[in-house]
Amino acid sequence: MEENVLKFEDGEITFRKDIREAIFTDDAIVVCLAVSTDEMDNENVIGVDTSGDRLWEIEPVVPTSERDAPFMNLVERDGAL
Repeated sequence: MEENVLKFEDGEITFRKDIREAIFTDDAIVVCLAVSTDEMDNENVIGVDTSGDRLWEIEPVVPTSERDAPFMNLVERDGAL
């Protein structure tokens, strides 16, 4: 995907970084932003609605080492992320 604009039927949403992956659920769009390995940014999973309103952003994760650990992908199993 690697673009920072998510386009859908009702409009579009611009994110602060490129979008690595997006999953459309019944009530939200869950977006995983692309983060380079040299950045400290592990708050890279965001939920939005189709009106462009931010519903939530993942809580910061405390790194277990000197390196940050951003989320790299989204997994959906049995209807749950």
